[in-house]
Amino acid sequence: MDFSYKEKSLIASLGVTLLIFGWYLYGVFSNLSSNPEPPFIIFVHAFFALAAVPVGLYIFFKKKGTKQHRFIGRVWVSFLLIVSFTAVFITTPMTDTVFNPRLYSWIHLLIPFTVGNLIYSIWNIRQFKKTRLEKHKNAHIRSMVGVYFGALIVAGAFTLMPGRMMHQIVFG
Repeated sequence: MDFSYKEKSLIASLGVTLLIFGWYLYGVFSNLSSNPEPPFIIFVHAFFALAAVPVGLYIFFKKKGTKQHRFIGRVWVSFLLIVSFTAVFITTPMTDTVFNPRLYSWIHLLIPFTVGNLIYSIWNIRQFKKTRLEKHKNAHIRSMVGVYFGALIVAGAFTLMPGRMMHQIVFG
């Protein structure tokens, strides 16, 4: 797989930026007054969710079907699977314990949405490779765009609601 000098520079700078941001995020999580020591799983979840946003955007603007697209797409899917898996272990005291004994919030409904759409999308692109039917390629595109906006952008916006940890980090 051959990356151009510009692409290598972009990937390297993205990696360094993510490391610096991860270090900053870890420091912010460690210094929260209401929860002085949040579980490490929250740090992992936030790091991979925030890393998936620019990686997904990069994939949308690259030429489709190339080795780079497939490689970076696999990295992006891996990031989203890590985000989905870690979300299962993050609970909130904001929910009613009578109807929700495990303290999951409604945002956890995005876990099966994300995993299901990733599976559907991968199946569709494999079907497209076998049959060359455009409907499979279009389904792949629509489901990946849906995951990007649903699982990353919309869910990220909802994490900024008052009472949530990300709201406290961003707005103080």
